[in-house]
Amino acid sequence: MIVIQLKHLLVREILFIKFFFLIEILYVGTIAIAEARQCAVIVPKNLDNFPDNKEIQDGTIDIWWIIHDGGLLFLIAFLLKRNKVWSHCRIRLFTVAQLEDNSVEMKKDLEQYMYQLRIEAEVDVVEMVNILFCDYLRMKNNI
Repeated sequence: MIVIQLKHLLVREILFIKFFFLIEILYVGTIAIAEARQCAVIVPKNLDNFPDNKEIQDGTIDIWWIIHDGGLLFLIAFLLKRNKVWSHCRIRLFTVAQLEDNSVEMKKDLEQYMYQLRIEAEVDVVEMVNILFCDYLRMKNNI
C-alpha cells in the first residue's frame, strides 16, 4: 500500500515538473517570437488578486516609460480608466532622464504629449546617474 502511494506521488511530481517545464518553454518561445517580430508583450502578474467588476479602485495607475515604444502603455492605462473599476484612479507617468538632460523641458514636452493624446496624467521625470543604462536606452530608442 505504501509503495503504491509513493509511486503515485512520484508520478504526480514528475507530471507537475513536466507541466511547468512545458509552460516555461511556451513562455520563452512567446517572448522570442515577440522580440523577433518587434512586438510588445504584456506580462501580468498576480492575476489572482486582479479586481473584479464589483471592486472599484481609487489609487494610481503608474506608467514607467523607460523605452519609448510609441505609447502602448498610455493606451493600456487610458483603456483601464474607461472601465468603471479603474475610473477613479489617476494616471502617473514616470520617465527616465540623465542628469545632463533638460528635465524641465522633457517634463513640459511630455505634458504636452499627454494633452495631445487627451490623457490626463501627472508627469514626473526621474533623473538617473547610471550612464550605461541611459546609453542603452538611447541606443534602443535611436535617439
